[in-house]
Amino acid sequence: MTTITIDDRIGNIDIDGDGFGRRGCDWDDSVCTEMATYRIAFRQPEGSDRNEVKVFCQRHYAVWLARFITLHPLECHHSINSHIAEYGLIGSQKKLVDKAEG
Repeated sequence: MTTITIDDRIGNIDIDGDGFGRRGCDWDDSVCTEMATYRIAFRQPEGSDRNEVKVFCQRHYAVWLARFITLHPLECHHSINSHIAEYGLIGSQKKLVDKAEG
């Protein structure tokens, strides 16, 4: 009888100072192999202790923000701040305060 052993462990991942390893762009509309350099942290519903974070290359970060800022007022009555907690260059992102939080 032959025994097959599969090693599916992930080796050491180089994590840089802001908690993100080297990973690609999270653009969903097509494959993007550019390295992510920008991040957007989305607010989660009450009771959730972490924001969902998406990382993008420079081009897709700009496209995503432009699309969101243009379409958001047509689709939702909440402020942009109620959806986005942080945005910007990885490691130096800016925080937005949700006016509902104070």
